[in-house]
Amino acid sequence: RRTELRRYLDRIGQGWIDDPSNDDGSFERVRVRRAMREDNIAELAKIAADAGHAARELEAGAKAWLGQELRVLPEGYGTVPRARFAALEAELRRRVLQQLIQGFGAGNRVDPGELDHISSWIRGGGQTRRTLGGAVIAARKEILVVGREAGRIPKAPSLVHTSGEILWDGRFAITAPPGSPVVPIGKTKGFARRKDIPSFVQASLPMIILAGWEIAVPQLDIGHGVTAKFMRCLR
Repeated sequence: RRTELRRYLDRIGQGWIDDPSNDDGSFERVRVRRAMREDNIAELAKIAADAGHAARELEAGAKAWLGQELRVLPEGYGTVPRARFAALEAELRRRVLQQLIQGFGAGNRVDPGELDHISSWIRGGGQTRRTLGGAVIAARKEILVVGREAGRIPKAPSLVHTSGEILWDGRFAITAPPGSPVVPIGKTKGFARRKDIPSFVQASLPMIILAGWEIAVPQLDIGHGVTAKFMRCLR
């Protein structure tokens, strides 16, 4: 509040400039503020504090649930039990899905309404795929598979730094000869499908182009002298 801020600034010897519009009754925000009594403000502050506490509890609950139910694979994708996810309370489902999409997709938060739409689709029992936040959510009969959407990975090759390392697509920590280009394998034709990896996951794996156009894909045991470790998951 303004009075508390001013007391703090006085205490540390810091001056300030007042915005005259903050006391100009021609502005609606000023009229609303004047109409609110002190007890109204205190009640709103309590509601905000309670809401913040509830949000933190839900985030912690989502992380705890994922800590028990999520299986993370070295190829950069994860699975959770579909029925257990569907049985979660709506707000918890939303946060679990948010963390999954952030961890295995582009790393960004997505709109809650879109999360609710995906969540309803999962609970509907269909066995197809949806994309959101740079992630692919594949609904199987028993599990949900979440991985990176290959088409959302930047097209330009990333070059391994002079240190011989690079964090590629924010997901894989790669060690390889400096200057080596790294691209998603899905942009290259001719690779046989590995049956134990979902096709969309394989398409999102890093391929390192070495000297003499030799290639390496560590997750598929192709090539040698390079490593690629999946790093990003839950926050």
